[in-house]
Amino acid sequence: MLLRRLVALVAAGILATTVAMIWPVSSGAATAAVDIQDSRFVAAAITIAPGDTVTWTESGRGTHSVTADDASFDSSPSCPGTCLGNGSVFSHTFTAAGVYHYYCHIHGGPGGQGMSGTVTVLAAATTTTTTAPTTTLPGTSPPATTPPTAAAAPPAVSATAALTG
Repeated sequence: MLLRRLVALVAAGILATTVAMIWPVSSGAATAAVDIQDSRFVAAAITIAPGDTVTWTESGRGTHSVTADDASFDSSPSCPGTCLGNGSVFSHTFTAAGVYHYYCHIHGGPGGQGMSGTVTVLAAATTTTTTAPTTTLPGTSPPATTPPTAAAAPPAVSATAALTG
């Protein structure tokens, strides 16, 4: 009986380790696109996750900038002298949650004036891990544990379910 339980615990541990090794892990970072068309940002309000990058592409005939209201990013600090022209690309990676307002130096202004947009960065998702209670039989060692990781994991295999039968 003790041997059967020990074998079941070892089998459950091997299964959990194998699944954890082959479960796909995503970096989570993505890229969102905003098109700059003449005097407007197309996708003027976007929502992303922390670590995502927003790429603005100038596809219109005029010149523009992508300038944060709080000065945290600026595609063209010397605009209107040197600005984004047709085919130009500017990217910025957002690492902190919050709402970031931006505008064009030539056609807009801080606070949503004229040619402006908003990037909303959502708060990072949190995960909660709970551990099922374990029973250690007299004369045996407790099962080994693995610290939780930030990556998504498959459903846990219950060692007690494997012990019945």
